[in-house]
Amino acid sequence: MKKNALVIATIGAFIRSFELNNISILQQMGYTVHVATNMHYSQYAFLDFERIFKERNIIAHHIDFERSPFSKSNFKAKKQIQNIIAENEISLVHCHTPVGGVIGRLAAKKFRKSGLKLIYTVHGLQFYNGAPKKDWMLFYPVEKLLSRYADAMITINLEDYETVKAKMKAKKNYYVPGIGVDYDKFSGASVNRAEKRAELGIKDDQIFLLSVGELNDNKNHCIVINALSKLNNKKIKYIIAGVGPIKETLQSLISALGLQKQVFLVGQRPDIPELLKCADIFVFPSIREGLSVSLMEAMAGGVPVICSKIRGNVDLIDDGKGGILCEVNSADDYANGIKTLIDNEQLRVEYARYSDNKIKNFSLTVVDKKMREIYSSVLEG
Repeated sequence: MKKNALVIATIGAFIRSFELNNISILQQMGYTVHVATNMHYSQYAFLDFERIFKERNIIAHHIDFERSPFSKSNFKAKKQIQNIIAENEISLVHCHTPVGGVIGRLAAKKFRKSGLKLIYTVHGLQFYNGAPKKDWMLFYPVEKLLSRYADAMITINLEDYETVKAKMKAKKNYYVPGIGVDYDKFSGASVNRAEKRAELGIKDDQIFLLSVGELNDNKNHCIVINALSKLNNKKIKYIIAGVGPIKETLQSLISALGLQKQVFLVGQRPDIPELLKCADIFVFPSIREGLSVSLMEAMAGGVPVICSKIRGNVDLIDDGKGGILCEVNSADDYANGIKTLIDNEQLRVEYARYSDNKIKNFSLTVVDKKMREIYSSVLEG
């Protein structure tokens, strides 16, 4: 069988942000790599996916995926993927994202009889400890059924790994510590701290809090904004880097709390490594994550962390050593955590140093080695 691989994800931005390393590994193993994804998703229309993929010798196919699992477009997507597999003699499929994972496995099912191998990476199960019962009722049966159609399932946090081992039916199960962080890029970023902070409007005696993430309900930025209202400390400047559907909602909350001079939504930023080097505290209040790249980047960038006590985050942050873990919906927890680190500069230094040592275990070098081993094992099995 020819060495043609297909990487599937719901939207092109996911592949661009998280899967280029895996694609590079497959190319180095002699595979021609195709991607099947929605390249016209409106929120990321400003990204030229065709150029990005072409520059890396990736053959791109637009698929009519929608993020909602109930969209009729996803039925059309299944047929589109089957055509790609058949027409390009695909021998390996690697699925990602909830919708991409479901449709990809359904589409590839009939080809597995001819020797096609299928890997599904779980970037965060929809059902998890503490998840709403409806999520278990809706998503658990689907995942358990479709797990039978995978030669391997990869999980990126320890909670999901234990769940998959105990409850799913894939031939093989693997734990990989996330997609890997480019440790050298973030640890070694060079910036004139004083100039960069001045450019951001942050004075020497002010505390710079930074969050990086999409502006959506799951990222939970509102809890930090409410925490800052409780603190009433004018020396705090909070910058949120990201785009998303609730920008206006967050802006309204900022205005309602009178924090227009303290909280700033700065959109998509190309200078995250430099921002991290200038930040005093990184805040990551998500409700649900698999294993956050933004959080790993902050650790590599040498910033002490305050984050939610959730799956994935607890794999990265040891409470009271590398940062402070907070209950998801407790503005008081975040306010207390922020105040603790503002008042103790030495503690910030100690937390940053601890996390810097720990995050090396989640580096691209470590993850790439594991992915090469998994690809080889699955293809030889």
